[in-house]
Amino acid sequence: MLPLIKYPSDCGIFGVVRRGDGSNKVSGDLVVKAIETIKFRGAGLGSNFTLLNRECMGFRMGIFVKEGLMGNAVNIVESLTRDHGFNLMDVRARDKLGPIVDLETRVSIDNASINKVTEVINTINDLLWEGRAGKVYYWGKNINVFKGVGYPSDIASIHGVKKYNTSLWIAHTRFPRIHLATYPTGHTHFQ
Repeated sequence: MLPLIKYPSDCGIFGVVRRGDGSNKVSGDLVVKAIETIKFRGAGLGSNFTLLNRECMGFRMGIFVKEGLMGNAVNIVESLTRDHGFNLMDVRARDKLGPIVDLETRVSIDNASINKVTEVINTINDLLWEGRAGKVYYWGKNINVFKGVGYPSDIASIHGVKKYNTSLWIAHTRFPRIHLATYPTGHTHFQ
């Protein structure tokens, strides 16, 4: 008797980049349709979409935070950005999954050096991690990441991925091997 394999043993990945400055940007709708063709590879256990733009979209940072520690996490971000001369413009919850909140912060960093920005982000991440409050999962001026537990179409719907047009997309449907995907934080969860 042959063993029955219920799920595939690998993730599904799709990437696309526009041909050049004279060509059209790639639509989120195309990316959602493409990754949906291999959605079975993730078995509904996690998906993400990453978009990269050549043009600046404003500095942003994505942070997964435990809901009960959200005030502490926001205080850490506010104080460190202020102490380093950055202006925190906006903090908003983009999604909530169980006890985890997906925060997006927008920060004005003016002409700060990449080394200074990296130092601030690493310090924020270290403080969040030490208190098991959360973790920074992306940051930059040309990036946005949409992540969660579910099939790609679920995550795309929650975050409105189809409305974006950009220079480069990477889509991923996750098949977890180490632990069940009950949180969107990947293999390095902070429960």
